[in-house]
Amino acid sequence: MRMMNNYSGPQTLLSEEDAATLEHPADQKAESKQSTRDSLIRRGKKVFAAEAEAVAALSENLDDGFAEACELLLNCEGRVVVCGVGKSGHIANKIAATLASTATASASPIASVAVVL
Repeated sequence: MRMMNNYSGPQTLLSEEDAATLEHPADQKAESKQSTRDSLIRRGKKVFAAEAEAVAALSENLDDGFAEACELLLNCEGRVVVCGVGKSGHIANKIAATLASTATASASPIASVAVVL
């Protein structure tokens, strides 16, 4: 099974105009607060549009590897073990919790301890 890794990293979605309006709220005058709110809404819309585009692009990369991974999970007779170290360990815990909520037996051991054992 091969893994897909087409993630290009975080994108800068904040224009100079938006950045100029994102001062600390205590430093803003009352008349500029609406301007800041408008800027935050514009920024939020840009972020959601970029994320939606990225998710849509993922569907174009689905191939037999995706189907194979799904079949492996669906046909698993034991536990699905998901592990990682650091941030990937936190993500592994979340994936294991999601699998458990779908009645898929799963475990997320502490990877550094699992290696020693």
